[in-house]
Amino acid sequence: MVWTTKTKCCATCANWSGDRKVNIHGSAETSGPNAHGSCYIGAKSNPNAAHGTTCNKYQKWPAVK
Repeated sequence: MVWTTKTKCCATCANWSGDRKVNIHGSAETSGPNAHGSCYIGAKSNPNAAHGTTCNKYQKWPAVK
């Protein structure tokens, strides 16, 4: 799945450890619809968050443009 930088979700967050990469357009791309990862800052609401999850501790991943 592809996530633009305007989308504030785990896939574009600096605190998410899930499998992702930056595509040629500068957007975050996850491995598939079921991608999950841990939150580096330990977001208590969902420590094993799906790529589309969001929370109030969001910080933009510097790799995306």
